[in-house]
Amino acid sequence: MACSDSDGEVPKDESRATTITVEVPNGLTRSVEYSVGCFDLQAKVGMTDIDRELETVAEGSLEPAGVGGNGRVPPTTVWRVLIDLPAASCFVDLEARDDEGVLLCSATEALRVDKRAPTEKYVLLACEEPVGQAHLVIEAPETLEVAEFEAIAFTATCLGNGDQFLDPTPAVVVEGMLDYNGEHEANLGSGPVPVQVWVERIRELPPGPCLFEFTAFDVDEEQLCESEHTLVIYANAVAALHTLMVCPR
Repeated sequence: MACSDSDGEVPKDESRATTITVEVPNGLTRSVEYSVGCFDLQAKVGMTDIDRELETVAEGSLEPAGVGGNGRVPPTTVWRVLIDLPAASCFVDLEARDDEGVLLCSATEALRVDKRAPTEKYVLLACEEPVGQAHLVIEAPETLEVAEFEAIAFTATCLGNGDQFLDPTPAVVVEGMLDYNGEHEANLGSGPVPVQVWVERIRELPPGPCLFEFTAFDVDEEQLCESEHTLVIYANAVAALHTLMVCPR
């Protein structure tokens, strides 16, 4: 459905309408604006596009049309507008903006409108999603009172910075295993004890809160215990989580 603030007319005959569909792989996008410029329809015979001037024939905002991306994580948002354009050689300017109106990315695409058949234009507007990293360090003491770890699995569930109630988007979920990084000694209050060190660095996490759930296993792959921590991810930065994990025998 075409938006009401467009200067292009809502087509009466949708079979000959122009549909512009834009996919944006950026969870911060809150609006996509468009402007269509076509070459002078009254140009003289024999004039080339270089000699002709562009005339703006339609502009406005695309409407949100769901989520796409074929399972991409994070998912892409789909935006669409249906407008009536003259048969001409045109260009469409596209701008994706966040909830404060800040420009995230833009593109200009050629558009050839043919009134003998419906015209469809698809654009992947490649806004780069700002991402962050998480550096995980878990220390596990080795004493007679606690179980010895053979492996630690993790699940990170990240919600991003969007409003999960007013503007919900699917959470980004990352699963994996921490790497054993040797031993050292740590004083936990009653003198130094041997401590296992487990580490992992996770890249390309969306900015915002992430819930990290850890599960420790013994040598027989039996679950020993679980723990969870919340870590806030910042764009273009590394957030550190350094914690102690103890599983009583």
